[in-house]
Amino acid sequence: MNVIAPPTPVLQVESLSISFPHPEGKGLVPLVQNVDFSIAEGEIMGLVGESGCGKSLTSLAILGLLPRPGVMSGGTIALNGLSLQSLDAESYRRLRGKAMALIPQDPLSALNPVYTIGNQLEEILTTHTDLDSSQRHLRMRELLDAVRISNPEQRLKAYPHEFSGGMRQRVLIAMALACTPKLLIADEPTTALDVTVQADILSLIQELCQDFNMATLLITHDMGVVAEICHKVAVMYAGHLVETALVEDLFASPQHPYTIGLLQSIPRPNVKQLHSIEGTPPSILSMPELGCRFIERCPQAEASLCATAEALAFRSLSPSHQHRCVKA
Repeated sequence: MNVIAPPTPVLQVESLSISFPHPEGKGLVPLVQNVDFSIAEGEIMGLVGESGCGKSLTSLAILGLLPRPGVMSGGTIALNGLSLQSLDAESYRRLRGKAMALIPQDPLSALNPVYTIGNQLEEILTTHTDLDSSQRHLRMRELLDAVRISNPEQRLKAYPHEFSGGMRQRVLIAMALACTPKLLIADEPTTALDVTVQADILSLIQELCQDFNMATLLITHDMGVVAEICHKVAVMYAGHLVETALVEDLFASPQHPYTIGLLQSIPRPNVKQLHSIEGTPPSILSMPELGCRFIERCPQAEASLCATAEALAFRSLSPSHQHRCVKA
């Protein structure tokens, strides 16, 4: 009997580690360690965790935009089977905006205030396509229509300051979709927006991901956002993934104490006092060499179990649900 191999994921990240030089010259300090995940066509994966846990660094490594002097100190990243480590700077630049695109979290600073929306959209199309002037103009109108911006002909002549925060975010989504990328990275795309606009933008991203069949990495600290639009989720703490699962499995049966703490902090009807995770994440200069990095904040921690190398091993609850907790 012939066995059909599963399709190659659009994005495959294996054992990704990112390091920066120690401020006192003591070698490299790992900020992200041994991160593994994959995203298929049409799939939205949420990458969740507190600020500073390594989410945005992970996305910048994928895009080839790690801030210096940071380096990718281990692992591999593949886009449609193409190893991104094998690319030179120019080849990487040609991929950005075409095969993979970013929706940044601050729409005001991401747009150039002295150029019209049309100028900025056209620059992407000029760089990455062979369309002539009239074709580019038609494509720009189509893109604004796709992100539900009315009167596209007039809006192309407008400047960023003439748009609201939600409209600027729609423009950034249109720019990201300009060349129909295979991979979309959305870095906290609703952080600066009010609640009603947030819901609108998330619905738009979900709809467009389905329409364009894109693999999408959604970076957020909001578990409510993950529950709303993601298919699966990876929970990150202090540079480590501590749990990965399908969204429904994670919400039904969270295993790692950090994941449980995040879920308990979500506002719910009839809950008068929200749960909080006491303490703060460890400093990057004083990470425990062995064991779970959540040990100082974990109500279940036992040094004899949690401060050992064994605590770092991934455990499988099912083929799609893994976690790093010896006491789960």
